[in-house]
Amino acid sequence: MTDDCELDRQQLLKEIRCLNAENLILKNMHDYVQTTLDKRTENIAELSVIIQQGIQQRMQMEDEILRHRNILISVAEIAQNFLMARGWQELVEIALALLERAACVSRVYLFKNHLSAEGKPLCSQLFEKCAIDIIPQINNLSCQNFDWLQGGLQDWYRELSKGEVVVRKRSECSENESKMQAAQQILSVLVVPLFIKGKFWGFMGFDDCLAERNWTDSEIAALKSAVVVIAAAIEREQSETALREYEKMKLEGAEKQRDDLVREVHHRIKNHLHGLSGLLRQRRNKKNDVHLIIDEALTQIDSIAVVYGLQSAHPNGQIYFGQMINAIINSVANLTTLSIVETRGAEVGTCEVERSKAVALALVVNEIIMNAIKHSQSANENAVVKVHHEHNAQQIILSITNSGKLPEGFDFQSETGLGIGLELAKSMLPGKGAKLTLENKGEEVIAKLIIREPLLIQV
Repeated sequence: MTDDCELDRQQLLKEIRCLNAENLILKNMHDYVQTTLDKRTENIAELSVIIQQGIQQRMQMEDEILRHRNILISVAEIAQNFLMARGWQELVEIALALLERAACVSRVYLFKNHLSAEGKPLCSQLFEKCAIDIIPQINNLSCQNFDWLQGGLQDWYRELSKGEVVVRKRSECSENESKMQAAQQILSVLVVPLFIKGKFWGFMGFDDCLAERNWTDSEIAALKSAVVVIAAAIEREQSETALREYEKMKLEGAEKQRDDLVREVHHRIKNHLHGLSGLLRQRRNKKNDVHLIIDEALTQIDSIAVVYGLQSAHPNGQIYFGQMINAIINSVANLTTLSIVETRGAEVGTCEVERSKAVALALVVNEIIMNAIKHSQSANENAVVKVHHEHNAQQIILSITNSGKLPEGFDFQSETGLGIGLELAKSMLPGKGAKLTLENKGEEVIAKLIIREPLLIQV
């Protein structure tokens, strides 16, 4: 009995040892499985983070590529507008609008450098384009006459003067830079210098008020290209302006020499014509049968002399209609017994006549008056020739009235029924700016000459 119990006890201990061994194996297996599961969970979390980071980086790269593409397209559009824009200011406005959208910035603007009265370097904002809900700074007084040195941006001025771009994030800025950016809600900024003929003329700036942006080299290179196009437009306009001023100076010098010479020539021509007029007057008194022909020649010569005399009387050779008509009437009055009555209507300003057409105009006026005198004498020896003129800013109206009637079938435009005098008047009438008409009004004939631009120069 005792032996059987001992055997049972030993058997039981053996089974207990087996169970303990199996429990240990199960525990080790459990620990292994748990450890494996924990590691896999950690790996899955890490993998998820890596995948998420990869997606974000890819999206960021795609955004950068898209911005770079859009900036290049904008640069191409700016270049296309280079020749079509009416001045560099218009090109700048076009460029800012394009670049604000393409570069996805909050603000884009242009500053120009200048000097203070003491010679200190300053800059002022000229143009700006802002995104929606972004506060403009164009009217910010701190953006006008900004002192580079006193404002604490001497490092910017030095870098930009060397042709380098300035890239700043607010979190990485100096105290002065951070203060300036905070005042304008700027988180990051890119500044590209603009050079004209090798001189630091100004700069174009790009603000991001939403994020501390990392500008890529490709974006910076594309934006620098846009600034180069704008610089070329400014330089071209400056060159054209300088050329025009140079040509103007040359022309003014040449015109002064010419005017001095012309005045001298006009004075001599006038003297020679007066001499010729005197000889004709002497012959007129000797041969009565040709006095009418000589009278016509005298008045024509005197009319030409009037123009040259008036030109030599003024520094720039101006011809004023009022002076011209008075001189012609006085000349004609010396050759007729008829009364010539001159009246004036409303007069606004002093009317100047185009110099190159003044002689032709004087001959036309002379022929109209002589024609009126000729036909008035045949109708009534006591007749009066009435000369009336008035002018405003747009036109001169000269009316010459004499007693008589136009011949049957008279037509000035088709040259039907014209005498020698009116034929000469029609042939000498300037093609632009002058209109001559003749009409019957009761027992009188009225010749009306209307003078407008370009024959008329309103002073």
